[in-house]
Amino acid sequence: MASSSVDSPRPLVPRLPRYLQAFAVLILCIGGLQMVTGLLEVNTAILTDRTQFISSVRDRQLALFDQVSKEGAASVAKPLRPVASTLLKLPRPEVEKLFLLLGSDLYERRNVTVPLSLLTAILGYLLASGALSSLRGRFGGVTAWSWACMANIPAQLLGLIVMMVHANRLMHRVGVPAAEALAKVTGRPVA
Repeated sequence: MASSSVDSPRPLVPRLPRYLQAFAVLILCIGGLQMVTGLLEVNTAILTDRTQFISSVRDRQLALFDQVSKEGAASVAKPLRPVASTLLKLPRPEVEKLFLLLGSDLYERRNVTVPLSLLTAILGYLLASGALSSLRGRFGGVTAWSWACMANIPAQLLGLIVMMVHANRLMHRVGVPAAEALAKVTGRPVA
């Protein structure tokens, strides 16, 4: 007696709808990217010594500065045009000093960057593995995927708060020398 498709048992885990499959593929890519960027930040912060880190930040920023000075301030995104036009008024040695201060401040905050990057990498792994197990139809895959998404929200909020604190600190640390350099170039007093 031939068995029909009606007699075959139903799978324990039903297939995901198409829109959830597409969403899972997107989350899989985001999780993989998040994992890789977190590991790259940890690698950069741990394996690079202070002078090399600061000089690499300076060189990267100076390359951007040279490109913007060659193409003009209109070549950058509209929200960055006032900053770019202000920096273009400064002589190159002053800009180089500011970028060295920026690199120094970025290096000093690595005590916070390393644990936050490790957390980002772990949560990226959880996102990717949860989405992949959902796509493969594993039991508990959707639960793992949703848990990883919910765990990622507070971590991203923590990263946002840390970024805001660092931006405020950077504004005070680099903003005063930048204002003094601009005052020297334009002849206006520092307020």
